[in-house]
Amino acid sequence: MVRIRAFGFLLLSLLIALPLYAQPKSLGARVAELTAPLEADAALVVLRVDTAKVDVAAATDWAAKALKATAEERAQIDQALQEPWDFLAAFREAGGQELIWLIYPTPGPGREPIEVAGVITTAPGKSQVVAEYFRKKMPGGLLEITERGDTVVIASAERTKSFKADAKLSPTLVKAFDAAGEGSVQAVLQLSDDTRRVVRETLPRLPEEFGGVGGKELSDAFSWAALSIDAPPKLKLKLQVQATSAEGAQSLAKVAGNWFKIAGSPAEVRQAIPGFDQILPLLTPKANGDKVVLSFGEKPEEIDQLLPAILAPIKAARAAAVRSQQMNSLKQLGLAMHNYHDTYKSFPPAVFRDKAGKPLLSWRVHVLPYVDENELYKQFHLDEPWDSEHNKQLIEKMPKLYASARVPGVDKGKTVFVVPVGKDTIFGGKEGMKIQQITDGTSNTILVLESDGKHAVTWTKPDDIEIDPKDPSRGLLADERKLILALFADGSVRGLPLPKLGETLYHMLTAAGGEVIDRDF
Repeated sequence: MVRIRAFGFLLLSLLIALPLYAQPKSLGARVAELTAPLEADAALVVLRVDTAKVDVAAATDWAAKALKATAEERAQIDQALQEPWDFLAAFREAGGQELIWLIYPTPGPGREPIEVAGVITTAPGKSQVVAEYFRKKMPGGLLEITERGDTVVIASAERTKSFKADAKLSPTLVKAFDAAGEGSVQAVLQLSDDTRRVVRETLPRLPEEFGGVGGKELSDAFSWAALSIDAPPKLKLKLQVQATSAEGAQSLAKVAGNWFKIAGSPAEVRQAIPGFDQILPLLTPKANGDKVVLSFGEKPEEIDQLLPAILAPIKAARAAAVRSQQMNSLKQLGLAMHNYHDTYKSFPPAVFRDKAGKPLLSWRVHVLPYVDENELYKQFHLDEPWDSEHNKQLIEKMPKLYASARVPGVDKGKTVFVVPVGKDTIFGGKEGMKIQQITDGTSNTILVLESDGKHAVTWTKPDDIEIDPKDPSRGLLADERKLILALFADGSVRGLPLPKLGETLYHMLTAAGGEVIDRDF
């Protein structure tokens, strides 16, 4: 009887305790447990991506709508995201689930500034498949890739050898990741004692209002920072900074507000981000007890308000990339023009004519051999006009060099790259001009310009832009900053601000006007 009662008591105890043991681990505990053997306490940043919650296609659609992308721009967005999309698809197919990357500072002579290690969770029994996938993606043997249960560990040989299965969990990571909560992406910043010491010794002491928080250095005023992001289309962001005290949280929030005000003080920033003054309160972190918190996305109207600020750097980067691409195209045309000059002892005329003076083909056709398009050049009947039965079939073969990156929607076979035509320009005569005739100086005289979309021309047609001395910028392409791009006769490409140019623009379009060019613009 005593044995039966003891057995019953044991069974009852197990039934009571079972739900406690069955409770899933918190996100923080799980991340800390996975990363502890890699000495996660020493990591500066720990980044986690839950690939199941990342929908690249939905994010692409959201970005295209937010940017009001044209069909051509949407194709560029798709192309830019194709690689991460292919990676995620292959990663999931192999059985991968979440990616956790650790970034360690490695101060010391002769060492890389950072070291990276990773822990990847997989579906049951899929670690070997995922490991093989990464071995193919990361050749060279710089990092060791090993399987440990249903995880894959990627780390240096030195860190792999010191792998400790029974390592203690990092209490900082537990707290920080639990505070971040579930999301598509979480990132935690933690400062070790060594890192704090390096910051104190290498960075100057900041004034109170800009980082000398409560008499402490900024690095000593907080324990950790945690960022959680839900990827579009349901964009949410939450940043939490654990201060060392409630007073420290107030000081940190004040410092962050000061930095935001400074960042938004330049006129260029306020011009790039409409309604900056209304957005500023939403972007300023607030103290909440001993934490500093910044979050948005819970309310749809917050995203609508913050979208200009979110997209401003994206648009600026996109514009800079497009501008760089177009400048590169102009530089290639400059090199082609000079190679043509080396061969024929003059720049090409704007219009190539037959013996009777009838216009035939554009200069853009005759420089084809100098832009690696000799085979296309050979297909033209050079003694026939651009719209002859034969030559007009070649219009659709326009080289990519002549395509415009800055003017979407230009008809197929048309280009915005034009030369200035008119009195006293390099291309004002029927014959090509020699460099020696550019007495204003090649660095002061414009060779090629961009027209706007309305003045785009069929690339083979001997048609360019007629310069109006009273309005020399008419028909030229200017970006949102009122900047035009110009290729000069010395081969340089420069951005010219229209509002400040005045009549200087016309002086730059003439080859021998004798004007003094004021470059203070």
